Amino acid sequence: MKPRTIDQLQSDIGSDGKSWIPPRDGQIGITFEHWFPLNDQVDEIWPIQHVVRMGASPHGAFQSGRSGTIITSSRGQLALMQYAGTDGDARSGLGQACVSMMHWLEKKLSQKVDLIPGSLRLVAKF
Repeated sequence: MKPRTIDQLQSDIGSDGKSWIPPRDGQIGITFEHWFPLNDQVDEIWPIQHVVRMGASPHGAFQSGRSGTIITSSRGQLALMQYAGTDGDARSGLGQACVSMMHWLEKKLSQKVDLIPGSLRLVAKF
């Protein structure tokens, strides 16, 4: 499965998706609300590229402890990984594009091991 491209994610703004809540893969419907090419609102870490703000109607959808939750597009394609949520009712969250995370991971792994360029693949989601 190939994750959504940056262009596809930008065109997803205003559309719906799903947040796959661990550990039992519960699903919460979300809406892709806003595209941030570069988000520097998280002070504890460096600026994060390719971020989407998401919204959900259920109270607590983006509560503390859900960082790392996988977000899929309306077509079921891997889109984002949640890394932040709002305080209070936790109905808004931020996710980074999975395609960007995979590029970063490939770059970091290639510094330690020999990789064939473009060989890193997502083979399953759980």
